[in-house]
Amino acid sequence: GGGHKRQYRLIDFQRKKYSVPATVASIEYDPNRNARISLLHYIDGEKRYILHPNNLNVGDIIVSGSGSPLHIGNSLPLSEIPLGTSVHNIELIPNRGGQIVRAAGTSAKILAKEGNYVTLRLPSKE
Repeated sequence: GGGHKRQYRLIDFQRKKYSVPATVASIEYDPNRNARISLLHYIDGEKRYILHPNNLNVGDIIVSGSGSPLHIGNSLPLSEIPLGTSVHNIELIPNRGGQIVRAAGTSAKILAKEGNYVTLRLPSKE
């Protein structure tokens, strides 16, 4: 019993390296979660894992932070994403890291923006 031994891979849920481009080096299976993960190689030499969004391919260049272009894999504040866009890995409180919509194949849709708050349709239809 006990199952197969697993190596735990640290996932970067916060995406704090703002305006530093990264290249997707590989897409890997992670035995600790039901979603695939992507290995990023940043320009400054650092390597990190992120949750793999659909349609992100090896060799793609992604950026995080305010002012980033709206492409698959880029991480932006919800205030800069247009209404009707599907998003994943969402922070409930800023700078705490992604907490909801992290499972494989899930996404939330941006419905409305009011002041500092954004209304989302979650996978549970809430």
